[in-house]
Amino acid sequence: MTTTVITVASMAGGAATILAAHKYTSMFYPVILLVPGAIGLLFPI
Repeated sequence: MTTTVITVASMAGGAATILAAHKYTSMFYPVILLVPGAIGLLFPI
């Protein structure tokens, strides 16, 4: 699970650079990608 979250976080960081022209999209997209993994780490099954 941790490796998956690290991989998704690096993809979110790269996407923030690509989406930098649109402020709200560049902030919202990484949140959409990272929140499910963060919740999964907080409350493991």
